[in-house]
Amino acid sequence: MPRATFLLAAAVLTLASFAHAADADPLDKLGDENLAKIDFCFEKFCAAVAAKDAVLAAAFIGEMPRGMEKLDLKKEADKTRLLAHLQNFTGASLSASQRLPGGLGQVTFTTKDGKSLSQQMRNMGGRWKIVGL
Repeated sequence: MPRATFLLAAAVLTLASFAHAADADPLDKLGDENLAKIDFCFEKFCAAVAAKDAVLAAAFIGEMPRGMEKLDLKKEADKTRLLAHLQNFTGASLSASQRLPGGLGQVTFTTKDGKSLSQQMRNMGGRWKIVGL
């Protein structure tokens, strides 16, 4: 194989691996065993919102809120819009969680302002996700 062809092939493989890494599911690094726990998923979701990590927060959302289904989280404006919608979860403290029949669940949490709220969750593919925002 000529050297130029070899270098071009190596460059294509490198670019493909970067593209694949960018498209990888951010939840994969958290482990399936942890993602099967409703408390773990809710707490990681809240931590992502607090850290302003819109991509990780969105990975924990099973159904995007109405009007936000087409957000492009590669754009700062869309990240900011999603995080602004999720502000109730910044500094939230989990009070209780409950698994319900049919793969549903509910968490009760206290906001940083001291309000007690509840949030629906659904087990989707072995991972607990926020629904009903």
